Amino acid sequence: MAKVTLPNGVTVEGTPTQITEIAKTLGYPASMFYNSSTQGLVAISGMAKPHLKNAIIKLYREWVEALSRTDDVTFLKRIEEGPSDNAVLVAMLEEFRKRP
Repeated sequence: MAKVTLPNGVTVEGTPTQITEIAKTLGYPASMFYNSSTQGLVAISGMAKPHLKNAIIKLYREWVEALSRTDDVTFLKRIEEGPSDNAVLVAMLEEFRKRP
């Protein structure tokens, strides 16, 4: 079971899937959460900067490793576009940019 506080102050407890579904029904994107291997489901905005950086690196590595399983055309297309199709990674990068 995870427990997170949404931006509106409501605290939600449940499985990561249940929490993201509740958040979506309240108008929040599922990409506002990261399922951390050390802390469970956490709001990206509440992550400490070192944790955020490590998570970005982890997701980026996973994205790069997935490239090896694509055909040549898809490989080139994905390289040119970057990991923009990973909403959680994009949200993390945006949050990291805001931090001093």
